[in-house]
Amino acid sequence: QRKSAKLPPAYEKKFRANKKAWAFFQSQPPWYQRTATYRVISAKQEPTREKRLAQLIKDSAAGLSIKELRRTETKK
Repeated sequence: QRKSAKLPPAYEKKFRANKKAWAFFQSQPPWYQRTATYRVISAKQEPTREKRLAQLIKDSAAGLSIKELRRTETKK
């Protein structure tokens, strides 16, 4: 399921409405797109899916990966 994760049409329409966010998302590697999409659609409750989609759009518009997939700096 994770490999074939795809946003439902209504969610994709919301995402595409924010052109900057959609462009950033499309520029990301396939593994990121699949993982971020799966994170949205795997939520059991609709409010959680909506919240995760909103966060994905917000982060993408800002040119950032979602928090769970951001690389953290290691202190040396």
